[in-house]
Amino acid sequence: MKKLVSIALLATAAIATPAMAQSTGTITINGSVEGKCAVVTGTNAPNWAATVNMGELAKTDGTLKTSADLQTAFNTAAAGTQDTRVVCTVANPKVSVNANPLVAQTNSAAPGSGYADTVQFQADVKVYKATTAAQVYSNDSAAAAGSLTAIGDRLAATGTNIEVRTSNWRTANATDLMVADSSYQGSIVVTISPI
Repeated sequence: MKKLVSIALLATAAIATPAMAQSTGTITINGSVEGKCAVVTGTNAPNWAATVNMGELAKTDGTLKTSADLQTAFNTAAAGTQDTRVVCTVANPKVSVNANPLVAQTNSAAPGSGYADTVQFQADVKVYKATTAAQVYSNDSAAAAGSLTAIGDRLAATGTNIEVRTSNWRTANATDLMVADSSYQGSIVVTISPI
């Protein structure tokens, strides 16, 4: 009988013990990343700059050096400083290229027939992409500025993904003599935009 009472008490205690309740809380975390592009080579700023000192532009006969010579001079003088790595948080950034001719800076007189104080060229910007082949975006200094064009992919995430080169250097006439000037200046403006 003692066993029966003990078993009964045990059974009653087991039934009478309240069950442990579980409570669950959910914390939701929100954030955002806006569309942006930034240079990660050099200054880590949204912009980059390089100065390319090409030296003498004319041959010994006074006419403009060949386009091939000037292309080589640009790449040699730039030594890679014109190239960079840009990262964008968007899937399809846009690029535009604007080439501005080299123009004599200190000679204000009109060059006259048979002379040139302006050198035209083409800027060729090669953009490396994440999953598709690299593509070259060009703009000639004699043309209007290029408009923003979607690249159709993300920018390559590692390494140099923007390479700037030049081609088609020329004066209005191949026989034009270059006007002497200590400073001819032009530029290439490359814009990489998230929108």
